[in-house]
Amino acid sequence: MFDDLRAHNEAGDALDSGDSAYRAYLDYYGIVPGQKYANVICEMTTFQAAGERLVAQCFRRMSAQPDSLLGRAIIVHGYYDHVGLYGHLIRHCLDKNLEVYTFDLPGHGLSSGPMADIDSFERYQQVLDVFLESYCTGTEPDTWLMGQSMGGAIVMEHLLTKFRTIECPYRSVVLFAPLVRPALWPVNKVVFAVLRRFIKAQKRSFAKNSHDGNFLNFVRNDPLQARTLPVQWVGAMVDWMKRFEKLPDSELRPMVIQGKNDSTVDWKYNMAVIEKKFDPRIKYIDSARHHLVNETPDILEEMFRFMDGAVPVGSRLFR
Repeated sequence: MFDDLRAHNEAGDALDSGDSAYRAYLDYYGIVPGQKYANVICEMTTFQAAGERLVAQCFRRMSAQPDSLLGRAIIVHGYYDHVGLYGHLIRHCLDKNLEVYTFDLPGHGLSSGPMADIDSFERYQQVLDVFLESYCTGTEPDTWLMGQSMGGAIVMEHLLTKFRTIECPYRSVVLFAPLVRPALWPVNKVVFAVLRRFIKAQKRSFAKNSHDGNFLNFVRNDPLQARTLPVQWVGAMVDWMKRFEKLPDSELRPMVIQGKNDSTVDWKYNMAVIEKKFDPRIKYIDSARHHLVNETPDILEEMFRFMDGAVPVGSRLFR
């Protein structure tokens, strides 16, 4: 399955769910399962950016008429993640009559690049820019921009460098446990400073970042998961952290959803920085861990209820 998909992607083939390899991928990750989603059109294409070939996917309901389409959701995944792990969020968007556009970042999922590695977070911005230009141009419906963890970091930098005022084109922005700095960073930065002199990567430890045990077990056996933490990626993150905190503040009002049981990012520090950088609407979920888009049904329900209630028709990202 994965070899067939990579061969198609290298050839630049556009695939739909009628292709056997793509259908097997959709079924393996359970992105749009069962009769309820039988009318969903799924497409996989590729685009070039930052020196890599990136894999994009689109999901939309066949029966959705232009006048009934609420808008478009753009999803940016987190570190070590890929589109296949975002079924809960994709299905929620489809249920709300949003079409979904998303992609695997460099070194993640089916996209090319050194696995889970990057020499600069600026490359992530280059990829997002090309993706938006390639898939979201012209007269578009209202657009929701969403990012989980590192995807949230990418989205925040996008906002602060492109749209610091009410000219922002997005109907709303949703950040799930966004990265500003990782947990225990005052200690870990010392460890990193020592290790970077001797090793290029260290063995990955799979975090207990969700209460959903089935998800945790699935990720440990996922063929698209990286098994190491490249030191170069950590260095790129450090450079980004310094650059991000120097960016000018903004009037924009993203929604931020954060679990208080998150041990992956330094969420208290992160929320303080985000409250300085933006005028955010924050939803804390006491029991939630880091991987919010793959939490248990009760946490997902609370999270989606906030998203739906905080973005009524006609609202905007700014006041």
